[in-house]
Amino acid sequence: MTGTIQARPEEKGNAGIDTIVETEIDQWIIDMIDADSEAGKIVIEYVKRTKELTRILGKLTESYCGTTGCPKTNPNLGCCDQNHYEIVGPKEIQSLQEAEARQNMTSTGLSEETPNSRTDNEECLYHTEQGCSLELFRPPLCLGYLCGKLVSDIQGICLEEEALQFTQYMARIKDCSLGEDPEKLFIWMDAAIEAGRTLIGYRNKLLEEL
Repeated sequence: MTGTIQARPEEKGNAGIDTIVETEIDQWIIDMIDADSEAGKIVIEYVKRTKELTRILGKLTESYCGTTGCPKTNPNLGCCDQNHYEIVGPKEIQSLQEAEARQNMTSTGLSEETPNSRTDNEECLYHTEQGCSLELFRPPLCLGYLCGKLVSDIQGICLEEEALQFTQYMARIKDCSLGEDPEKLFIWMDAAIEAGRTLIGYRNKLLEEL
């Protein structure tokens, strides 16, 4: 499948996150930031979007990532072979990453091991036997990365325009920085959320017809 994005999301009059995602911010996050500060507002807007994009990606990649379908030598490790987790942005992010990792690792029965105490250089400090211990504070590089096989699978869903746009929007997310231009990042995240929801809805409809 080939093609190009016909217009940037903002040129289409993108309605914005309020019409796409309704989500509550966990209290532990509110307790760790100044929600009225500029940095706090950026953190909240990022979390709104990562939460929904993670859900969408889980639906679109559940039959591939973390399974023997991954071409990596160690399928349980996948693409998490380096410390890609660093986010250039509000200084609160690193503390929030560590706090989220502890909570997620504890809730899944893993040891409450802090990333900074790990020494295995062959995998990301936030990678565990059950996958990434980050969800809300996964960096744009990790959030937006789709390997060639995933791009092919997603573009095979049949909604050619939406599938192409979704994979290209995700590539834009991967190349963005929360620290340099959060508004630009949020535009691409909003666009990916809208296209991803369309793909999931279409796939679910196909499954119902089988």
